[in-house]
Amino acid sequence: MTIQLLNLVGKELTLFKYVLIGNMPGHYSYAGSGVLEYYALGEKILQSELTLVQQHDSLRIISDAQFPGLVQNTVSDIEIMPAAYLIKKIDATLVN
Repeated sequence: MTIQLLNLVGKELTLFKYVLIGNMPGHYSYAGSGVLEYYALGEKILQSELTLVQQHDSLRIISDAQFPGLVQNTVSDIEIMPAAYLIKKIDATLVN
């Protein structure tokens, strides 16, 4: 993504920022610390020798059986990551 961003200038970069930030209210992240245990289990599965299908199925089984409340415990990304923060990070990436 960084390489593609380096080719964006002026109006294209402004449009990229607008689209990225404009779509944030429709994207959600898990809230609370319960998701950290799920991530730890998920990391082990993703680093295993399982096929992609087996990894997917294993993650789904764990999610449904051990973490059924994760789906309802979400918060809009725009509440977690303000637009100004994103713009600053995008601009910093282009400078480096």
